[in-house]
Amino acid sequence: MKKIFSKKDRLIDSLFVTVCAFILLSLGICVYTLPKSDFSEEENRALSDAPRFSVSSLRSGDFFTELSAFYSDNIPLRRQMISTKALCELGLGRQQNNNVIFSRDGRLADKCVYKSTDLLEQNLSAILRFGQSYGGAFICRTVPRSIDVCVGPLPLYRSEQAQRVTDAVKNAGLYSDSFACALSSDSYYKTDHHLTAEGAYTLYLSLANELGFSPYGISDFTVNQVCDDFLGSTYSKAGLIPTAYDSITLYRYVGDDKYKIVCSDSGCALHSLYDMSKLSQKDKYQVFLGGNHGLVSISADHGSQRPKLLIIKDSFANAVIPLLARHFDLTVVDPRYCNTPISQILDSSDPDALLLLCGIDTLATNGAFKKFFR
Repeated sequence: MKKIFSKKDRLIDSLFVTVCAFILLSLGICVYTLPKSDFSEEENRALSDAPRFSVSSLRSGDFFTELSAFYSDNIPLRRQMISTKALCELGLGRQQNNNVIFSRDGRLADKCVYKSTDLLEQNLSAILRFGQSYGGAFICRTVPRSIDVCVGPLPLYRSEQAQRVTDAVKNAGLYSDSFACALSSDSYYKTDHHLTAEGAYTLYLSLANELGFSPYGISDFTVNQVCDDFLGSTYSKAGLIPTAYDSITLYRYVGDDKYKIVCSDSGCALHSLYDMSKLSQKDKYQVFLGGNHGLVSISADHGSQRPKLLIIKDSFANAVIPLLARHFDLTVVDPRYCNTPISQILDSSDPDALLLLCGIDTLATNGAFKKFFR
């Protein structure tokens, strides 16, 4: 039987379509007209720029992929939408949102989903080639992801891609089983992917033999809790309403405020290994070294001769650098923010040893290391 639509039904349908079209059009206009930020402090990452059109990008599909990312990063009320979706996922009994797992102990862990391991393989190949050609001491230490260590509450969510990434790093010889076994759930923040002060101290101990220094014991440090309201980048990605906060602890020692610190690339002034002003910001992890810098030198201000160590790192190293500064004069380079060639850095710093220190996830998702070591 043929259904007959009344004028009222057609009017309601037309009105509904018009309202939806108006909302979508308004959102599209707002994405381009409203003020935009290059960096999300809440998510601690750079936001996508508007893509540049080209025939090649259109054919490959990259243009629409970049356009989708641009809209996703700049749509109005994005933060509120993420939070609403997270609450809906929890309400439906699901234990993850935006590839962040909600564990039984209240921990948030990135599921670590990768499209491929191509970028990882390229980074690893560049590192291994450099290691073979470099004539001096070259120590590599990769930091496992929290999902690799905090496996107790997360037995059902370990992705195959994450395991392939770990296996590739192990096959390249850049994975320390003894260090990974020494880590525990307390080594990671519950709302952030970085190592806690306890985890950084474990990392410090694991480097002692290879770098040839005698580590200080816990009793040689003053353990200070400097905040108890830290919500990290994993929390921001999950889009949750605050339920539990992390605390940030520093391992202080006499003289840790007496170093000469120079940012060679940006010229920024650092007066301490710890920037307490960052504790009033969203990303309180920046209390370590004031955040990430491209090229930094750290030396004792009393002029005594100490071994020189070049650290090639990502943000995972920030919490352990104050501990290593007790033993070495440091040159610290972050390939993600540094454009200076490694040959030039080696000539100017003349290090006794090199230390590559970064997270496994960084090697799998960021191509800066393959460029730096080429």
